[in-house]
Amino acid sequence: MMFVLCICAVPLLIVCINVLSWHRPSAELCTESTSSVSVLIPARNEEHNIGPCVEHVYSSTHLPIEVIVYNDGSTDSTMSVLSSLQDRFDSLNVIQGVPLPFGWAGKNHACHQLAQHATGDVLLFLDADTRLEPSGITHLLTMSNHPKLPSDLVSALPKQIMVTWGERLVMPFLQLTLLAWLPLEFVRRLSFPSMTAAIGQVVAIKRSAYNQSGGFAAIPNELVDDMALATRFKKLGLTVRFIDGYNTARCRMYTSLSQIWNGFSKNMFIGLNENIPLWLFVIILYSTCFILPFFLMCLYPWLSQQTIIVLLGCIMVNYTIRMLIALRYGHSWLSVLSHPVASIIVIGIFLNSGLQTMNGAIEWKGRTYGSAKS
Repeated sequence: MMFVLCICAVPLLIVCINVLSWHRPSAELCTESTSSVSVLIPARNEEHNIGPCVEHVYSSTHLPIEVIVYNDGSTDSTMSVLSSLQDRFDSLNVIQGVPLPFGWAGKNHACHQLAQHATGDVLLFLDADTRLEPSGITHLLTMSNHPKLPSDLVSALPKQIMVTWGERLVMPFLQLTLLAWLPLEFVRRLSFPSMTAAIGQVVAIKRSAYNQSGGFAAIPNELVDDMALATRFKKLGLTVRFIDGYNTARCRMYTSLSQIWNGFSKNMFIGLNENIPLWLFVIILYSTCFILPFFLMCLYPWLSQQTIIVLLGCIMVNYTIRMLIALRYGHSWLSVLSHPVASIIVIGIFLNSGLQTMNGAIEWKGRTYGSAKS
């Protein structure tokens, strides 16, 4: 049982390192930049999101020279909303999507088209459900042009907005997963491609580096496009930085437990490079760290005193991890207490992700992909 306690202690140690060291830009620490910025937004059936997304961009203290939206075959009122926005914002350009070419994933093709039309020094890719804070662009440019650690690609983890109980229960695992297994300052300070993290909600890329990397045309069918692009940058010797974007942007990624299940099922197995041994290892690791101690405590009457003490230590480690992350990100204490339930759901998503991907049944945004690379 001491082995289980040691395994549980590893993510706690890494979370402590990240809480103390992972950079969170603030307005006071940012500097002005003369870099021109093109904000690029792929949109497919985003009638409820695209208006607020564009409006927040135009509320930035560092205004972009242009905002380009790719209307990717939307069948809802997305285009109507965009037409109204164009009446208000002269630098808003809308590109009408074309049928998706064979061998491309939808978002990758949209971002490729957007980059081809952009003219800025920095290409800022935003998901339509992301809301930039007024100083958000300045934060990203400060990190990109940092005097000691300039970066070719800067990705930011936005503040995650959680409204429903399902969101509050499971979404904190996004931050837990990012903070518990990799010291995130290593992403910029070490050149190893394995030391890479990124999230596609906010990605700012220097145009010269984007061209050098081949951009999205180099990863046309990667469904986990953010990690694929950032890893390619590192393999080419370009620099990547992943920042805590709590003050940079906010995002409500999913609006229900079913959306969370489907969205993360699309990404998790592919994010592990469809490596079955690694997938099984991660499931065993998460189960051992986050579920096994609680399960074994249900056998309390039949356990020795020493085993009970070790299990209580494991449970305390679990809740310490969750409390540290809750304090940093403002999670509800009820979601912290529900950690064992959330852990079971997350393991279920991991299992579903592997099974549906291996069965060739990846569906997203009304499109079906045979596998991550088809």
